[in-house]
Amino acid sequence: MQVITKKEFLDNKEGHIKKIKAGSIFIYPTDTLYGIGCDAGNESIVKKIREVKQTDQPFSVIAPSKDWIKQNLEYLPGFDQWLDLGGRIDGRCPSRLAIG
Repeated sequence: MQVITKKEFLDNKEGHIKKIKAGSIFIYPTDTLYGIGCDAGNESIVKKIREVKQTDQPFSVIAPSKDWIKQNLEYLPGFDQWLDLGGRIDGRCPSRLAIG
C-alpha cells in the first residue's frame, strides 16, 4: 500500500492513472467519509470491491463526462434533463460498472 498526497498524485498523475487502469484499488476522501475507488470498467476489480463491502447495491460513480454517463449508466426516462444541471447526479450503475 502506498499513501500519497494530492500534490504527489498530481506530480505523477499519468503513472497513478496507469496503476488504476491496471487494476489498483484506491481510497479517497469525500465530504463526510472515505470512498473505495477503482477503474469502473474493470469488472474483476469491481467484483472484489463488492465482495469486500459485502453488497450488491449500486455504487457511486465519479464520471468523467455527460457522454460517459449516457453510454455506461442505466437511468430512468427523463433523467437527461438533470445532466445539464451539473453537480451531483444519482443514477443506477450496472454491476459491471461501479466504483465506490
